[in-house]
Amino acid sequence: MDGDDNVGGCVVPRRPVGRRRPLNFRFEIRVLDGPEGEALARQQAAVIRDVLVWIAEQRRAADAGPDTGHTTAAEPPPEHDA
Repeated sequence: MDGDDNVGGCVVPRRPVGRRRPLNFRFEIRVLDGPEGEALARQQAAVIRDVLVWIAEQRRAADAGPDTGHTTAAEPPPEHDA
């Protein structure tokens, strides 16, 4: 597709320079107690951190522009075991 990037097997449409679309998220809420809950909380924190770092890198690359050697298509956040 013209004007799109393929990132990690997903097609990510390019946005016009200087315009940002709002981010959309979907959350699944599970409540667990004890060691299982603590393990899930650690995993969720790691995933959220990775996604936020990836978003920040994407914005910095887009703000830097094409003449700085930065690319606008970075690797997606790392996969985490469910």
